[in-house]
Amino acid sequence: MDKETVTETLSGKCTKCFTVVLQRKSGKTSDGTQIMQCVPCGKRYVEKSKQNTYVQDDKENVALLHEEGNSSRFISRKLGIPKSTVSRWVKQATNSLEKES
Repeated sequence: MDKETVTETLSGKCTKCFTVVLQRKSGKTSDGTQIMQCVPCGKRYVEKSKQNTYVQDDKENVALLHEEGNSSRFISRKLGIPKSTVSRWVKQATNSLEKES
């Protein structure tokens, strides 16, 4: 495989020109995330964010389990969500309920 073939097969989408082909690896960030470079426009970008994204269903499941009397630690382990996130969501939910009352 030559270098051109390798760069064309790498996945990624430029955040500037939205080109999918001709992306090459261009190093790593301090936390180990891959940095990519778009060959046509030269833009360097992080290929994939390591930030967790949760859907509304996750928050609803946390609220439901909390209402059933489960601890934040149990909910965290059951759903695979960090305990600090579960605690923050529970706190936000109770604050919003207090404002509605």
